Amino acid sequence: MTEWAEVTIENINLSLRERLGRESLSEPMEWFLVVIIEGTNVWGTSLGLRPVGSMLFEFSQFRCIIDHLKPGFNITIEIYSLNLKSKVFCNDEDRSHTLNSTLNRTWTYLSPTKFFRRSERSPKVDPNQKLLSSSFIKSGHLQLGLNDLTLSSPWTLTAAPHDSILRDIIDLNLSCVLHLSASHEGFLNFGEPSGDFISWNRRFCALKGCTLMFWNYPRDQETKPPLKIIDLAQCCSQKISEVDKELCTRSQTVVLEVPRSREPGDVDSLLVQCKQTHTVQRYLLSYDNKKELIDWSSKLNNVLSTLRNWNVSSMKSIRISPAAASHQTEILRQLGSV
Repeated sequence: MTEWAEVTIENINLSLRERLGRESLSEPMEWFLVVIIEGTNVWGTSLGLRPVGSMLFEFSQFRCIIDHLKPGFNITIEIYSLNLKSKVFCNDEDRSHTLNSTLNRTWTYLSPTKFFRRSERSPKVDPNQKLLSSSFIKSGHLQLGLNDLTLSSPWTLTAAPHDSILRDIIDLNLSCVLHLSASHEGFLNFGEPSGDFISWNRRFCALKGCTLMFWNYPRDQETKPPLKIIDLAQCCSQKISEVDKELCTRSQTVVLEVPRSREPGDVDSLLVQCKQTHTVQRYLLSYDNKKELIDWSSKLNNVLSTLRNWNVSSMKSIRISPAAASHQTEILRQLGSV
């Protein structure tokens, strides 16, 4: 099984300080640039000029998608600014003077013979020459990790200069999609409540991502919706292992516990456990032999471990890649067209 996440950053907005808005074209020009860094990868917005008569600078056309992330990812967002004096032509005479001085310049051209005989030599570099530093000034940065996905805009910038025209906040849209490639399928016995007893039914089970889906036969996957769906992202079981014999005496059987909203008719039973604020629904899965038990338990535990590493159950901002959901949608679409 492989797993990775995809983080999308878009709709970046920078707020300007009050009474520092650019009122006219003759004022000094401030240019802004946003740089996003993750590992060795760097993304940057296009240069933007401080707007006239507005207190908000928008990078509305910029969208950054960072994929193949692991739970320990670290994304840095840096803001840079550049101040330039505005050069405004007073009249058409100034423009024509600049144009004429360019046209009157003497140009020297190489003859065809000399042109083709030029030696392709790299320009000599003076070892004593100093490296030129950038004129851009860092105006704050933001660090984003897994736990920051629970937060919402606006975000606070670190190390923002006090004399900067920018306020120390940044507004952006941040979303995350988790991709799971887990896949497994086979027949098993599915335990369902039947009064005070458990009714066992033979089912074909398919694991796709973090979703368990059940049919009567394998061929039903292409023509019928699942008889039952269990979302492992909602599962509260810490580890999948053989069930306690007090709950079920059947060998090679595991139990999945999934919390749900309380319903008026909920009462405690073998497969229903009523809590103060919710109800825990239990699902029994029985396998034909020890090997199948080990294989399925390993697959399910890997999925649950991955979901815990990404804190999926506690983070509404993390979505699961909709591979299984799209499969169901396609089935329902086909059934509707019949």
